[in-house]
Amino acid sequence: MSAVIRFDRSKLPHFVSQIVDLQAKLAIEPSQFWDILDSLPVAVMFSSDRECRLIEGNATARMLLRAQPGQNLSKSALEQEQPPFEVYVNGRPVPASELPMQKAALTGKPVPRSECELRFKDGTRVFLSGHSVPILDRNGEVCGSIGAFTDVTHVVLLEEQNRINIEANKQKELALRESEQRFRRFAESLPQLVWTCNPEGLCDYLGPQWFHYTGASEAEQLGYGWLSQLHPSDRESTITAWNEAAATGEKFCRRVSHPSPRWGLSLVSHPCGTHSR
Repeated sequence: MSAVIRFDRSKLPHFVSQIVDLQAKLAIEPSQFWDILDSLPVAVMFSSDRECRLIEGNATARMLLRAQPGQNLSKSALEQEQPPFEVYVNGRPVPASELPMQKAALTGKPVPRSECELRFKDGTRVFLSGHSVPILDRNGEVCGSIGAFTDVTHVVLLEEQNRINIEANKQKELALRESEQRFRRFAESLPQLVWTCNPEGLCDYLGPQWFHYTGASEAEQLGYGWLSQLHPSDRESTITAWNEAAATGEKFCRRVSHPSPRWGLSLVSHPCGTHSR
């Protein structure tokens, strides 16, 4: 991955204007002009022909594009002269004629807020955000273009990872809901009294057979409400054993009596992940 160069993208248009003014107003040697550009933390690229067949860049541009001093940075160059990367926008390859500097030179209009992805042969991806404008000669005719670009790879990859994480969480939630639905369908098809509890030992689900058997509503029996279905003499010892089983994850098995002398219950629990059933 390229080195992270932090620069406020909103300042690029003003930044490019200053470079154009600097080039036009200062009577300095080209080598001095490039010395100034090489000190900047933004990738600056120039083309002095309207087809942008030759593009030169400052030190930051060469670093981001993995180029040597004097190397042509243009994707409009002859194949043997082109830099070793492909350009993509929104996941699709972009022809050289649609690149921002080429468009600015061809149309004579600025190309603001352009974003593109560079893909190198080793699999590395670099994301750039830039602003390009045409360059005019003394007669007011377009004779090339200039572009300033900042490295936004860290921002784009972070956003990309966030989207992946969000989608993965959605899939996990969907799988969990489907699993719960399968469990409920299975539990409701059994003749036994089925229930589940959370890791703290609080009942969070009771099968319909439980309600048919006890005659009490769900709201009355969730949490520790199910203890009301036990004979008072069994409640204290049962909840003590139950809490111990919930804390240790061991099997819970106990036979208890209902307040009515007509029937009794055999309570059996097996630890199941973060739940007991």
